[in-house]
Amino acid sequence: MHNIQPSLAKRTILNTHRLSNAMIFIIILAINLILAWVFQEILMTRDMYHSIFSDQLENYRIDEQLRIANRYKLWGYIILPLIIYLKFVIVSLLLQLPLLLKFIEISFNKIYRVVMFASLAFVVMNIVYMLWIFQQPVTAINENMLKVIPLSLGNLVDISRYSSSTISLLSTLNIFEGCWLAILFYGFTIIAGDKISKTDVFMLVISVWCFLFILKFSLLIFMEKIFG
Repeated sequence: MHNIQPSLAKRTILNTHRLSNAMIFIIILAINLILAWVFQEILMTRDMYHSIFSDQLENYRIDEQLRIANRYKLWGYIILPLIIYLKFVIVSLLLQLPLLLKFIEISFNKIYRVVMFASLAFVVMNIVYMLWIFQQPVTAINENMLKVIPLSLGNLVDISRYSSSTISLLSTLNIFEGCWLAILFYGFTIIAGDKISKTDVFMLVISVWCFLFILKFSLLIFMEKIFG
């Protein structure tokens, strides 16, 4: 009897106020579109552009960059749903592949659902980030500061001493990433049941995070070598 009750409790958590995966995706997408609009229309003003690029470009070149950004702004909103969808799918596949190699069957839809719920940690991160940026004087904001995530290692160092790629990597190590890992771990223990131990779930989640971290690090180094 004692072994059945926890299982029933977990099923209750999964089924309470159940929404379809498509509905959860639409809600998350809507929130991200709103945040993207706030960032582009309210945060990234002309004064902000001049503050960021004043040390690199002349004023007329900065205004030209702003006009180009405004011209292609709509495309950013159009491709955002695809980007978010691909992120969810890729992370879900990375989590499922090791299970398939061990012949452990867990529905992709369930994994995808957990991944979507975990992404709420990054939604909160983006909200906190924007509130933090809003509090900074426009004249004090530069390119490196835009890469800093509150409650991260990047927020604890002197950003003037490090490159943009280093600041980005240090900012990856933040409390929101920890929350993302915790939600993934908890969600996986629910959908996996007795098919996989909690230790194996922990190792799986950490391994996927490490892979994504290394991939991001490699891309940052590659982009830095190309664009300087």
